Amino acid sequence: MGTLSRLAALAAAVLVANALPACVTASSTAAVAEADEALVAARDVGAEARAPYLWWSARAYLDEARALHGRAEYGSATRFARRAARYAEDARAAALALGPI
Repeated sequence: MGTLSRLAALAAAVLVANALPACVTASSTAAVAEADEALVAARDVGAEARAPYLWWSARAYLDEARALHGRAEYGSATRFARRAARYAEDARAAALALGPI
């Protein structure tokens, strides 16, 4: 491998390494936003009162996801946000299963 090829490979590696944190940050931000939307949707059908364990679990996971995101722990923030979204979706479904508000 010539010097020019090595430099090109190094430059490509540096570009990829610099782009990855932006992708992780964007993924975490999107996951937190999706979880927030799911929690609002659950609240709108009365899940806070009708499925309190699921709703408050979603809320706790979302709060932790936001805290992790604020500390730049994006991978953990994404995992907590996804779990929050699942709890919120389950809370919404449970509240709807009980019939009209």
